[in-house]
Amino acid sequence: MLICGEPSGDQLGAQLMAGIRELAGDTVTITGVGGEAMGAQGLKSLFPLDTMAVMGLREVVPAIPAILRRVKQATKFALETRPDAVVLIDSPDFTHRIARALKKADPTIKTVNYVAPQVWATRAYRAKAMAQYFDLVLALFPFEVPFFEKYGLKAVFVGHPVIERRARMTGGADLRARLGIAPDAPLLAMLPGSRISEIRLMFPTFRKTVALLAQKIPGLVTVLPTVPHVAAKVRAANAALAVSISTSPTAVRIAVTLPQKYVE
Repeated sequence: MLICGEPSGDQLGAQLMAGIRELAGDTVTITGVGGEAMGAQGLKSLFPLDTMAVMGLREVVPAIPAILRRVKQATKFALETRPDAVVLIDSPDFTHRIARALKKADPTIKTVNYVAPQVWATRAYRAKAMAQYFDLVLALFPFEVPFFEKYGLKAVFVGHPVIERRARMTGGADLRARLGIAPDAPLLAMLPGSRISEIRLMFPTFRKTVALLAQKIPGLVTVLPTVPHVAAKVRAANAALAVSISTSPTAVRIAVTLPQKYVE
């Protein structure tokens, strides 16, 4: 059983599913919670991710009842189906609640954390708490293994998924053609995030930065990949800021686009 809480975790889960399929073929059945990327790998999600992709008090507090219902729903499903392992992917405010609930209800269920919080950077004591409700950490960095093991939590270095994605990245020329961007035009990727709070708090600064860069780089085109549940807000913010920023209309071009495929 794989459980993620936001689009970035969905990408990780999809790569993990593809890796499992490559190793085990159809001998493994995968259930859980995911988005479009994991759905493309065959997952039928228990519920959509929209409610969980929140950050900050302003968004989290109103969503708490819905999040707790989802935690209860995922926990109940795991207890009823008893998977060989439950992999909780990133989004600790959501996924760690499920891990704690599972261990409290049935300590024999194996729980795995994929993309652990950066407890080695701040509040290291959280690693000791994690050891109470996780059996294993799939670590992105080599130094995380001895760190977690120091607190009694087994960890295995599995590598960073970005390395694998880089080897599969293709289609730059196709993207330019689809969006009408000249082959020789300078191209910048603007990545404010996939959470509503990230768009609200970070987008204005990103947009103003692009305006400054456009004044120094003639013909600069900026591409802003986004995800469905925040696409409308991204487009609205971009349109509003385009009016308020003091620069010529032709100096800043931002193409807001939804990825055609989440996993190539």
